[in-house]
Amino acid sequence: MGRADIRPLRWHRRLEDVWAELFAAFRDCGYLRRPAPGRAAAEEEWEVRFLLRTAVQGEDLGNLLRKAGYPCGPPVRKRGKWYLSAFGRVTVEAVRELWAHFAPPGPRG
Repeated sequence: MGRADIRPLRWHRRLEDVWAELFAAFRDCGYLRRPAPGRAAAEEEWEVRFLLRTAVQGEDLGNLLRKAGYPCGPPVRKRGKWYLSAFGRVTVEAVRELWAHFAPPGPRG
């Protein structure tokens, strides 16, 4: 009927699985950009950024972010690397909560 490696259009993952994948991506290649404490900041100054090897990784990760409800731009090539950004304070705080939920105790948690 169809190839095993192609997901049907109506295929849905559980949101918990999406969050687990987002955590793994952030752990491996993500970081947060926040404004300096105590100063008013525009939404664009709050950013979750991923440093990736390929545009395809960025597209896949972008799909995961959108599935979790966090819009992001397309992957962008800059200085020989691919970046994917999701902006806004709500997004940054959600990733911080995600880290607190999934990360083992330690210096980064």
